[in-house]
Amino acid sequence: MQVQTTLPEGEQYVGGWRDGSYHGQGTLTCVDGTQYVGEWKDDKRHGQGTFTHADGSQYVGGFRNGLPNGQGTYTFASGEQYTGNWQDNKKHGLGTLEIFMCGNTQTYVH
Repeated sequence: MQVQTTLPEGEQYVGGWRDGSYHGQGTLTCVDGTQYVGEWKDDKRHGQGTFTHADGSQYVGGFRNGLPNGQGTYTFASGEQYTGNWQDNKKHGLGTLEIFMCGNTQTYVH
């Protein structure tokens, strides 16, 4: 089942709905411009998705139980990027950080 609803705080949700919860593919847009587009399971971000913050920073990748998990890329508002593994919203294991300095890109693997 697909729904389109506006929540009391002004957030808007368009997407899958099951048993009174966000479920399947959907988009949640907050009043401040924060937005999540992707998969949901039982009202939590779960699966692949894109979370964009109001400042323009963005995480694209896997989610589990509402948090970044698995492979993903976080792009800072400045344009710098971290790509790697995530566990419960924290960098986990190997990853690559690209920093832009004086017109050049510096790449660090850690």
